[in-house]
Amino acid sequence: MAGQVKYDILPFIDTSGKDSFEAGGNTSNGSQDVKTENKTATKSEDIESTRIDHAKSFSKFQNKYLDTSRADFSDSISLNQKTGFDLRSIYEIVGERVVKETPQQKYQRLQSELAELSTELEQIKELNETKTNEQNPVLLAEQVKKLQTELHNLHLEKVLGPATTGTNGVEPGTWSKQISSHLKSFNDTKSSEEGVKESGIVYEMYYKPEHAKFSQTSKISELENKLKAIENYVGKDTGKMQTVISDPDTQSATLMDTTAAIHAKLTLFDVSHIEIIAARLQGLLHCINEISQKKETIENAERETKINELHQLVTSWESVASVVPDLIERLTALRSLNDQATNFSQSLDHLSSTQHVIRDQLRTQKDTLDKYEKSFAVNVQSIQANCASLESRITELMKKVGS
Repeated sequence: MAGQVKYDILPFIDTSGKDSFEAGGNTSNGSQDVKTENKTATKSEDIESTRIDHAKSFSKFQNKYLDTSRADFSDSISLNQKTGFDLRSIYEIVGERVVKETPQQKYQRLQSELAELSTELEQIKELNETKTNEQNPVLLAEQVKKLQTELHNLHLEKVLGPATTGTNGVEPGTWSKQISSHLKSFNDTKSSEEGVKESGIVYEMYYKPEHAKFSQTSKISELENKLKAIENYVGKDTGKMQTVISDPDTQSATLMDTTAAIHAKLTLFDVSHIEIIAARLQGLLHCINEISQKKETIENAERETKINELHQLVTSWESVASVVPDLIERLTALRSLNDQATNFSQSLDHLSSTQHVIRDQLRTQKDTLDKYEKSFAVNVQSIQANCASLESRITELMKKVGS
């Protein structure tokens, strides 16, 4: 709690009595010297003396501290949003039969009890893994939600002032959302016939249905008014709506995303943004002008080189141009001779081809003649042999006839 001192947990420390401090030597003279010094110091015109109300300062900063667990002052790049010191307040529940609670203390006590209920439900969730829970978490979630709605409908921050708006560093309605999410994660359990055990926690909550109904109707009417205002701004023309929503810059087809995109474009027309854009455009125009000038110089240099090459080529052909007419006359005179030479070459080619043909025919005829001579010699020899054999037979026949 806020009243604890850092050395209360140390052994052999008497925490029941008041704190007393001792110093060596005579303290009376020292205090008188300090008083005289203060009196002489306040007489100076260059020093402004102020008086601090310690009670008011203590009450203003009581039960408040800086949370540095999520502070990040580095220049590193990360997905998480960088935050500085978080201001929080510590609420204390006033004990029974001590002092009557004020409305502010009651409001803070209810917030503290909701925080404790959230932690206890976390413990119940861990216990459900090993044993069956005897409470009905669905009914408890409904009752907690109704209690949170009724507490919100009281609008104590308007009645008691901004001092009651602190919720221990948590936004309004977050506790009910956390409790509802925890309770929805619980499984439905059967009620036990033995009753609630001593370790169980029982909460009794009362609410008025008319408050919830009134809050619901007020929210519906507020949404209708907002929707009517949006319709008045946008209009009922479907063509205009389609033109606005079908913007290629927007990734979604919802009116909210389109409005956000239009707002982002409108922020560019801010004076600071316009000056930055104008400066960038001036720099861009300067770069474009330099590039165009360099491009013109390069094109002019290329054009000059081509013109010089053409001039050199024309000047080199001036000496040849005077000889061209005589050359044409000579070529026309040699045209007939060229035709005759062409005909002669064609005739010579024909003659050479004819000579080759005749040579081939003579070669074939020579081969045929050689074959005939060989066959004729063979035939003559066979005829001579036949004649000799015929004569020998005739002589033999004559001999036989003469005998």
